[in-house]
Amino acid sequence: MPVTAGKLWRDERGMALPTAMIVLVILMALTFAFSSLATTEPSISRNHSMSAQARGYAESGVERAIWALNNPGHASGIDTAPELYDGTGNDFLAVSANGGFTVAVAGAANDRTITAVGWAPDSTGQLRAAKKIQLTLTKLTWGTTSPNCALCIKGKLDVGGNAEVDARSGTCSGSPAPAGGTVSTGTTTRTGSSNIYGPGNDIANEGADMPASQPDGEVNYSLTTEDLLILKSIAQANGRYYQGAVTFDGSNALPSGGGVVFVDTTTGADLTTTPSMTPTEQMGNVTITGNQTFNGWIIAMGDITVSGTVSLTGTVYARNDFVFNGNGTITGNVTGENKLGTLRSSVDASLGGSSRIVYNCQAAKTGGGTIASGWQVKPQTYREVDGV
Repeated sequence: MPVTAGKLWRDERGMALPTAMIVLVILMALTFAFSSLATTEPSISRNHSMSAQARGYAESGVERAIWALNNPGHASGIDTAPELYDGTGNDFLAVSANGGFTVAVAGAANDRTITAVGWAPDSTGQLRAAKKIQLTLTKLTWGTTSPNCALCIKGKLDVGGNAEVDARSGTCSGSPAPAGGTVSTGTTTRTGSSNIYGPGNDIANEGADMPASQPDGEVNYSLTTEDLLILKSIAQANGRYYQGAVTFDGSNALPSGGGVVFVDTTTGADLTTTPSMTPTEQMGNVTITGNQTFNGWIIAMGDITVSGTVSLTGTVYARNDFVFNGNGTITGNVTGENKLGTLRSSVDASLGGSSRIVYNCQAAKTGGGTIASGWQVKPQTYREVDGV
């Protein structure tokens, strides 16, 4: 009997076999894919893990180089064992069974180039990973020298009222005594009942106590452009970086814990007099008032004005002018650069207070114990490079 067209479309006998074959082919493809992943993923994962470990070991090499530079006389220090820091395979230092590093230290004086290579699991095997880090370390010349005066001013200076500038003691061990209580490159005018003491005796206001019209070199506690960049980066890293005019008072106190406080211009650029003078609204001017205590370094890319009954220990550094009124005390060093040459620095020139500046070399250099001396990473030099 003839088969109708409708019966042909409804008859599904024989479809199971091709369907099963198609599913089998798909399953076989998936099986091969997962089998391939099962063989490659462990290798990729291992390589990734070794690469991360090698980066960590390279960072350990950087830390070891910093330690060696800060402890040169140690049995493994840079001066005692320089062969450990020549970057050859012979100085491979195993941190653990998973790897270690080699590190090379080059350069001299206050700049050293560090090249650290981290290896996982070692530096000789065929299956190993390596990462290289290069950077430049620098030592702040500012923090290693002794200030030459309690109050160092590049420009003219007025001291009045009942102010006292005292450099009779506080000299660092092994360092020369300061040149005077005050040292200025311009004139120094003393009025009222103010007293300036230099080292050597208890007689105030002698010519040797307040050398004036001195060469710039006598105001030796000056920051270089490189010093400023390093200090700026330290303040930024610790959340103590500001821009523009800042007032520290009862409602906005100086940061607790001390350290480096850096108040920059609004543009981040240095003060200039040519081709035009930095506008006042761009300067990093600082006002400190009220009853506050702070240990550290305060650097302003502008003027610093201090009043009230503050107690500051460390260094107060104004890129331009310094003005001090009231009944506060600064222990350490004060430096004013008079970069713009527009005003003159003063201490109680209004004759209304009894401000004191007391020389203390160690406090100035360490920020009253809040700033560690030693080597710092030079800004924008830390990088990972190719090749070993």
